[in-house]
Amino acid sequence: MKSNKYKREFSEIASLLVDAYQHYEIWWIYKHDREKYVDIMNKYLLFFSASISAHFIAMLMSISCLIDERNVSIKSLYDKMNEEKLLNESESEYIDEKFLELNDKIKGVKILRSNVFAHISEKLDSDKAFEKAKFKYDHFKDLIFSLGEIFNILRKANGMNPLGFQYNSSKSDTIRLLSDLKKFQSQWGCFKRVRS
Repeated sequence: MKSNKYKREFSEIASLLVDAYQHYEIWWIYKHDREKYVDIMNKYLLFFSASISAHFIAMLMSISCLIDERNVSIKSLYDKMNEEKLLNESESEYIDEKFLELNDKIKGVKILRSNVFAHISEKLDSDKAFEKAKFKYDHFKDLIFSLGEIFNILRKANGMNPLGFQYNSSKSDTIRLLSDLKKFQSQWGCFKRVRS
């Protein structure tokens, strides 16, 4: 039976999970499919440079909120529900193992957040922070999907349906936008300025 006890927590975490995944997808396309769209991205270099950075930071900060143990997060919600015995033993064991597996990735996100993005460390420059975090770009997707899996176990234990956060994809919109800009540019040769 569905409980309303943690209604706010479930709502906030669901939004963060969707945000993290959408920002990840946009950032990934900008960075890793760049050669397909390099001409159009170079045409609007400052916009796309800022956009790449903004989506990366938004993704990182959303993930940071999802793992923050002191505030509303997947971890804090799990701790509350586990303490109240709202999860069965196998669910608790599985989630504990999952958090243990994710420990290095979670530490990596915290290092990046605390030393580069939310604060600027006096001791570590960004290159050293990334080196210390031992975080690879592929880890972001793995972490988001693993956190989503844990969250869906919590939702099920609360009598809720799973959150299909991966279906709230921004990938097709991003590709369509870049393709439309590319097509428009090739049709017109270049974008003409409109004089008022």
